[in-house]
Amino acid sequence: MTHEVKGKEQYTGLLRKRGSKYLSDLIGVSSQENYEIEEESVYELEQRLSSAISLLSEYEDFQIQIKLLVSDSEIDIQYQDRADFQSNYYTWTSKGYFVFRITIILYSSNLANILQLKGTHLDFKVVGLNLVTTKIEGRCQVKVQSHHTGFNTIISCLVISDITGKLPEYSFDISGLEIPKHIRNADPSFNKCSKIDMLLGADCFGIFYVQLKLSLE
Repeated sequence: MTHEVKGKEQYTGLLRKRGSKYLSDLIGVSSQENYEIEEESVYELEQRLSSAISLLSEYEDFQIQIKLLVSDSEIDIQYQDRADFQSNYYTWTSKGYFVFRITIILYSSNLANILQLKGTHLDFKVVGLNLVTTKIEGRCQVKVQSHHTGFNTIISCLVISDITGKLPEYSFDISGLEIPKHIRNADPSFNKCSKIDMLLGADCFGIFYVQLKLSLE
């Protein structure tokens, strides 16, 4: 008797769940176990199913109207507006440093968190100079773009907490330097002491140099 009451309670709980995809299964179980289904519950589930089907039909009709009424050029403009928005609010000016003695690319975890980059979690350590151990937290992909040209590329980076100290060690005045006007620095603030967000290896420099040289030519 106790088992029968418990079974009815579980069945009633299932019946009260939101949604109606369980309705046919419940009716089948009821006919086998001789449980009684309240007509009001069945009616309520049928009404929810009918409303869901009606909303889906209206949504599909609305999508068809959009495709028929909106021209391809207007859609392209909307895509461009979205790209401009992402460029303005989802980009970050960061400072990188080339090191020709290494081949990997390192990225600071602080900047990865700011940009909310999605990557692969890793947990291993790399031993460098003087047996200094560095913990690798993950791997992510970053789109890097030039300040002065349309050049951009996607690179894969290893994420670590701190890359190196601030560079240069001290800020210095460049007003006395005779820099040719036609030369545009990749880092306009190269003379200011600031945090390094990326450490770029020799392989990355080769990619940047070759592709940028070809784009300029």
